Amino acid sequence: MRMHDSLRRYTTPFLVGCAIAVAPTLAVGLDNEPTPGVTPTPTQKEANENSAAAERSDKMESRKLIEKATDVVQRMRSDPKVAKLLRSAKGVYIVPDFTRAALGVGGEGGDGVMLSHGRGGWSGPAFYDVGGLTVGLEAGISSGEVAFILMSDKAVENFRQQNKFSLSADAGFNILTYSANAATTWGTGDIVIWSDTEGLFAGAGVGVADVHWNADRNSRYYGSDVTPDAALTGTMQAEHGAQLRTALPG
Repeated sequence: MRMHDSLRRYTTPFLVGCAIAVAPTLAVGLDNEPTPGVTPTPTQKEANENSAAAERSDKMESRKLIEKATDVVQRMRSDPKVAKLLRSAKGVYIVPDFTRAALGVGGEGGDGVMLSHGRGGWSGPAFYDVGGLTVGLEAGISSGEVAFILMSDKAVENFRQQNKFSLSADAGFNILTYSANAATTWGTGDIVIWSDTEGLFAGAGVGVADVHWNADRNSRYYGSDVTPDAALTGTMQAEHGAQLRTALPG
């Protein structure tokens, strides 16, 4: 009896101590167990890694878009008449992969690069997307390279001052499609549309709807928040836009 009491005197504190030491570990294990039916939320580290990966991917896509736009400009300049248009243009909006699907109602889409032209030369690139609907008569799917050569200040102002707009006759623009035999009428247009695909705009009202500023892509490309006006007045520059500015005639 005396020995039993002695053992109890020494083992009880020991067992209590073990319980106290093990309890936090058990609690952590229980806390980390996922609750059935509930999706675990990502940690801050995972969220930061995902954000950084998205930023790298977006920057890479922006650079690829600029490279494609540079190739488009080089093809445009191979035609002396188009090169002359670009020299007197107020700006140019290039969509390297423009897709038009039409059967009664046509859908348009593409990512584009816009640059304005002033006394200081060409601005840095600004990224705008195209998406919208127009009514047409043609059927089928067509796609290709498209450039909107902006011949008036009015056309450029839409890009500088608005986040979403249309480039069409309904929006008050006089729009012409490029033709080697139409040089005498180009001076009357706000916008001359060049494309490497014949008939891309045939059978429908010329122009596109819902051109909108891609805020995320522009801010990631320049490394900070940027407005359309800041990008297109030349106050914002980025090293990867130099190749496109150099390709455009001064």
